[in-house]
Amino acid sequence: AATTQETIRAATGRNWEHLSVKGREFSVIICTFNGASRIEQVLTALAELNPGTVHEIILVDNCSTDGVATVASTVWNRIARQPVDFRIIFEPTLGLSAARRAGVRAATRDLVVFCDDDNLLAPNYLEVAASIMADETIGAAGGVAMPIMGGEATPIFLSYAGWYAVGVQALDGGDIDLLWGAGIVVRRKLLVQLYDTPGFPVLVGRRGSALTTGEDHEICYGVSFLGHRLWYDERLTFRHIIPSERISEIYIRRMLEGVKLARPIVNLYAELHKITNETFQQRLRSILSATARLPMFVQRRDARFFGLIARFRMTFLMTFEERAIFEIFCSLRKSRRREGVRTKSHAAAAFRRRLNFLNPTVE
Repeated sequence: AATTQETIRAATGRNWEHLSVKGREFSVIICTFNGASRIEQVLTALAELNPGTVHEIILVDNCSTDGVATVASTVWNRIARQPVDFRIIFEPTLGLSAARRAGVRAATRDLVVFCDDDNLLAPNYLEVAASIMADETIGAAGGVAMPIMGGEATPIFLSYAGWYAVGVQALDGGDIDLLWGAGIVVRRKLLVQLYDTPGFPVLVGRRGSALTTGEDHEICYGVSFLGHRLWYDERLTFRHIIPSERISEIYIRRMLEGVKLARPIVNLYAELHKITNETFQQRLRSILSATARLPMFVQRRDARFFGLIARFRMTFLMTFEERAIFEIFCSLRKSRRREGVRTKSHAAAAFRRRLNFLNPTVE
């Protein structure tokens, strides 16, 4: 049977040129595993995006068995209202992290929006995102999600709504430490740097029906390590489809188990994030405090012990996972320093051009 799927594999050898595209140009990436029942709603919302924003849509079929690629192709051909480059690719490695990496590799625009297969973006989503990302210091941005409930919102659901990526992410807009992966807007060049880093990502994310998680936090910490800010803005809004089967206590327990499995890795990233933002006085205080509790840390071997040995680069005391994450951290920090050197040289060159314009040399 004819298929619309195009296989994109990890080792394609594709040259990831860092595009510098001016204007509001987006790659909307939808990663899906068996999302055929929801994909029409998602695509309909994308078809209703306000005209004027140049974008492409990339659907990443992550080992689905429900024919979502064929459904999506049929739906888009029927509802498309403006010229948009719509592509469907196939990622054979199961897991949300692998699917997002494939989507980024296939993307050609300067800004990426990760739209889950149950997210309905507001018509002005890309316009608002473009205004936020006009600030070059912002590496990623996220917003507010309103639920579309497939059943009654039970008290236990309301207690854990944040884990569903529902509601607000902060009381006020502005800088934030972490963002949901749902609806997140990220500079493509930063994602390229992350996925080009050996060992990244460590966490696989949702894997089929397994509710493993933490991959969105890993992206956020990576963006921070590269020297960019995370920004929360209530003008960025989308609706999040919550089917009835996801409201049950059984589902919530499975979700929390996935969070528990990812937490040790996320905590290691969090410790490195502290190091990144510490002043000299804060670092000295942290080292003295941790050293005083060293016997307890060695016995428990928690993330704070990792933070202590990371400050002294004592990799010989690290476990395999700790060393892998520390190497990712060091690689990204080196990339940040190189980028900083380029930025300073570009600024100096621009300043010299302005001087030459004001004081032209007379031949």
